[in-house]
Amino acid sequence: MDSLHSSPRSLRKCLSICFCARALELMQTAMWVAFAVLALAYATGCDRAVFVPEASPMRLGPGTRAQVYMLVGNNWVLSSNKIEIPEGWYIVPPSYVVEEDK
Repeated sequence: MDSLHSSPRSLRKCLSICFCARALELMQTAMWVAFAVLALAYATGCDRAVFVPEASPMRLGPGTRAQVYMLVGNNWVLSSNKIEIPEGWYIVPPSYVVEEDK
């Protein structure tokens, strides 16, 4: 008779453990799905490119940081660090620049 009285308790305990495990499994699945969605959104947003035609100079917006080429002697050398470029400066394609022969 004792086993009959303890049976509903053990059944309840087993069901509560199973329910908690299932809830934990669903929560982990939801977290992985959310992570995957955020990763895909980030990946698709980072590789966005916009074509700017050669005939179109551009003006820089606020907070632009980039590596730049410096003329050292007769050679253009890429800087090792990024610098802050002032807002409003123009970027033009190489065809706009006339290089002088030295």
